[in-house]
Amino acid sequence: MDNNISKNIINKNKGRFSKLTNSPKIDKKKPLYKKTLREKLFGKHQVSDDKLKKKIRLGVDSNFRLSLKLTIAFIILVAGIYVFTELTYSGAYISAVADDFYERGSYDRAAKYYDKAQSLDYISADLFKKMGMALIKIGNYDMAITKLSQGYELDSQDPMLVYLLAESIFLKAEKNNQLALYDQSAQYLQQAIALNPKFKDAYVLIALCYRHLGNYDLARQWYAKAIALKSFAVYEFYDLIGQSYAEQNNFAQAIVFYRQALDANPVYALSYVHLGDAYDDLNDLALALQNYQKATDISPDYTDAYIKMGDVYFERQRYEEAAQWYLAALRINPTSINANHALGLTYKNLNRDDEAVEYFRKAVYYGKDDAMDEMKSMGVDLLNVLQ
Repeated sequence: MDNNISKNIINKNKGRFSKLTNSPKIDKKKPLYKKTLREKLFGKHQVSDDKLKKKIRLGVDSNFRLSLKLTIAFIILVAGIYVFTELTYSGAYISAVADDFYERGSYDRAAKYYDKAQSLDYISADLFKKMGMALIKIGNYDMAITKLSQGYELDSQDPMLVYLLAESIFLKAEKNNQLALYDQSAQYLQQAIALNPKFKDAYVLIALCYRHLGNYDLARQWYAKAIALKSFAVYEFYDLIGQSYAEQNNFAQAIVFYRQALDANPVYALSYVHLGDAYDDLNDLALALQNYQKATDISPDYTDAYIKMGDVYFERQRYEEAAQWYLAALRINPTSINANHALGLTYKNLNRDDEAVEYFRKAVYYGKDDAMDEMKSMGVDLLNVLQ
């Protein structure tokens, strides 16, 4: 090879260019490849070292520039897609997605998407109302109050929005035992009723606020107003009046209104259960059982009625009979927390410890933590039983 001819050669090695090594052992590995590559890049003519270096440099620079251009183009494309997406997915679209999540019962995700819609300046009283509903469903009452209050500032004439604000305040009061909040809730409920005099749930909730405050006379006045409208199922409100008297231990008067409820609707099973409760409190075993039995005759799957019958016998230490009614309840609803717990207590009192533990374990599994205390008192190894 001519001395003027460069000993350089293009050698692609992991993306880098290199010179000949002058080592026959290495250079002979792919001599044909090197020769062919050289000829493809520069033709068959031999070139000087300086010209070859220049061509290499130009080639590298060209590749770098191309790579840089492609990178910049990619960044612009991604940014464009992001901007397009943000513009396309408007607040209205995000709110519609939230609506879909709410309808499917995914309240947490619905609340997040409503909040996202708000962040896109899609702001309306209706959005805050729907966000408040989702937040109430997941038990975030503080945030529900905040969002519903924002909606109230935009539209204080929407009875449903006003009601939801009252409900969120009521639920916070109930959760934290804050009596002052019941009065605040009642004020909003009065406004909701003024906006919609036939708002049934508002009558129910405002009376419940006053029952929590111990103002039973005022609670019954609201029930009476609902009955006077003749727009609702009056038997439900007669039953509620009966409950208010029962809370004051005025069982005789409670029975009067439970019977009025049944006069209005002879197949209202709940009133038969409440009648049974009242007679049980009056220690009238026969009438208590009779009314619980009527409830099950009307509604054979009414689990609580069977549990109530079991309770009547349990309270009188007639545990064998109590167990039969609790088992009847579990045949209808095997996951009943109260039935499993009650049956565990019954077997514990019958000294049937293995069976007691079995039902206490089920009660814990379904959410009754008190059952753990019962097992502890029996000296049960909880780690072994609950695993």
